[in-house]
Amino acid sequence: MDEDNKNVLIEKVEFTFDIFPDKKENNTSKKVKKEYVTYEGSNKVVLKKRLYIGFKTRVTILAVSIVLLLLISLISFFLIFHASKNYEIKFSETSEVNYTVCDQAYNCSKINKFMADDCSYLDTDFIYNVDYSDFVDYDRDYYIKSEFVISDKNDEDLVLYRKPENIVETQNIKSTSDNIHIDERINIEFEKYYNKTRDYINKNNVDVNSYLVVSLYVKDKKDTTEVSSIRINLTDRIVKPKVKTISNLDRSIIIEKDAWTSTNTILVLICVGCGLLVLLLIIRLSNMLLKAFYRKDRYTKEVKKLLRVYDDDIVIARNGFVSLENKRVVKVSEFKELLDAKNILKKPIVYVRVNDIKSKFIVEDADCIYEYTIKDLDF
Repeated sequence: MDEDNKNVLIEKVEFTFDIFPDKKENNTSKKVKKEYVTYEGSNKVVLKKRLYIGFKTRVTILAVSIVLLLLISLISFFLIFHASKNYEIKFSETSEVNYTVCDQAYNCSKINKFMADDCSYLDTDFIYNVDYSDFVDYDRDYYIKSEFVISDKNDEDLVLYRKPENIVETQNIKSTSDNIHIDERINIEFEKYYNKTRDYINKNNVDVNSYLVVSLYVKDKKDTTEVSSIRINLTDRIVKPKVKTISNLDRSIIIEKDAWTSTNTILVLICVGCGLLVLLLIIRLSNMLLKAFYRKDRYTKEVKKLLRVYDDDIVIARNGFVSLENKRVVKVSEFKELLDAKNILKKPIVYVRVNDIKSKFIVEDADCIYEYTIKDLDF
């Protein structure tokens, strides 16, 4: 046989071991250094070993990729559904109005009623608080407005004089949080409005009712709500302000989501992309498995055929094949060539089962080992 320009495998055995595996105490480790070479004339050329990823590893990589991409796709779908769905949320809404009465000398005291002639102003604190059960996006405006009213003594609906005024101009609060908190402190100039009432009575010589209402208003996208107020009668000698607040506990609100956002678009692209990749990988994995079963079936049939047809020429090595000498290994591409070597050398063919998908047929002489390898990938 012509051995020029053939790919061969050189094995350098540093340690050998006993060929009787039952005697464990005589076993030693075997370390083999392999290098693939080819011959161009008399020159030896070392071939670089290609990176090979085994079938099981490839199947595992594909299966893990399918699971991960499927999880990403399902999570994206859930986020799309959640992001576009209106949901109910619990909240508690409260307000307070706290005030202290101050005289002309700026002496202040926290009392419920006071003499009108002794009061200069009311140091007043408007507090509004909303606690949500979850984070929400809110955008609110608020302002504080006063209304000075003089009406008929016997008919309060008959208004003789009215003057609204913004004490605190519109303020905006916008954030994402589970709490809204407004705390606005102002001075209500009681003395100014009390004197205006006296002047009106003296000028017009009438008996009237007069009062001042200061209110905190909160405005959302739909409504404007008076959340707290304080009413001060200006015709009484002893004044007792009336405070109006709200206390809405454990109520529910429907949070409406925008119909479509850029986040939804990104999530849809991720969901569809991962879904298509999952489909392609499933097709790829199915093809690999079908081909593997087909190849293994063909491989098994071919090995059984060789063992049956050439039963008289083949010796089966039950415990593997070990050469105790350093010999050149010549890999032949066809079983027919191995038969030629067997007939020329008058040596038996040794069959070695490497694993479930690979077998070797070997002919050994004094200087060389001729090897024919058959595996499922050959089919």
